[in-house]
Amino acid sequence: LRDPALVQQDVATGQVTGNHARAVYGVVIDELGSVDEAATAQARVAIRAHRIGSAPRNKVAPTSPGVAVKVDGHLWRCSACEEPLGTSTDNWRIHAHERVLDIVDRLDGMGMYVRRRVDGPPVELREYFCPGCAAALAADVAVEGTATFEAPRLRAAENQPR
Repeated sequence: LRDPALVQQDVATGQVTGNHARAVYGVVIDELGSVDEAATAQARVAIRAHRIGSAPRNKVAPTSPGVAVKVDGHLWRCSACEEPLGTSTDNWRIHAHERVLDIVDRLDGMGMYVRRRVDGPPVELREYFCPGCAAALAADVAVEGTATFEAPRLRAAENQPR
C-alpha cells in the first residue's frame, strides 16, 4: 500500500534494496531508478494472489493500512472489501485465510537477516488475510505449537449492559 514514489526514494537513498522494494511493497524499480508503474501494478496483484493461493475474487484493493476489520451489525467485515468474517461474537481469524511461516524464512525472503532460535521450538509468523480481497488483516508472532490468538469479540446483545 505504500506510495511507490516513497519506496523509490528509499531505494535511491539506500534504505532498502530494489529486491526488498519488490518483495515487501510490490514496487518495481527499473534500471534507471524509476518506478515501473505497469510492473508495479502486476507485482502488487501477484502478492495479493500469493497471500490466499488464488486471484482475489473481490477486486477492491485496500487503500489504507489502517483498521483491517470492522463491525457491521452482528458481523465482522473486511474494511477494504466488506467481505464477511463471521459473527461479531466469533473469532474472525477462523474465517480469514491464515498463512503460517517460519519467521526466519519469511524475513530472509524480504532481505532481512534474523538468526534462527537455537533453544526451543521455532518462532512462527502467522499472517491473516481477507479471503475476498487478500488485504492483510493481522500478523501474529508466536512459538510453534501455541494456540491461535483470539481476536476481540463483542458480547452478544442479550448479555450487554443496558
